Amino acid sequence: MHAIVDPDAPPATRTRARRRWWRFRLPWVKTAVSAPTDDDELLIDNTTEREWVLYLGYRNLGIIPANSQAVYRVAKIGLLTARRVDAPVGERYLTLHISPSVRIIQIVDISGGEGFYELQVAAGRQQFRDTA
Repeated sequence: MHAIVDPDAPPATRTRARRRWWRFRLPWVKTAVSAPTDDDELLIDNTTEREWVLYLGYRNLGIIPANSQAVYRVAKIGLLTARRVDAPVGERYLTLHISPSVRIIQIVDISGGEGFYELQVAAGRQQFRDTA
């Protein structure tokens, strides 16, 4: 037996099931991979006598001059890398994994002028120092 279908009749529809209530009560917004979506301030304090090129993930933050500070508005998650502007071929990058709780990062000469540098998270909740 064949069913008779009226081609002008709208298709039958049904309502969607109600979404779970707890999904919309969470206090934070996430992307599909749980990355934060908000940009926040990150202060980079260069305490060395060298200029550095900075990257956060694949994003180029630019060059920070010697003995200066720079504030960037970025999503603070991922790998921060720094490399000297005048670095020879083959010199390693400075790297540091950061999280949203990080506010201040310092580039520090750990050797006293011999050319060994490190990225460090500044301890405590320090205020930005005046650059004027």
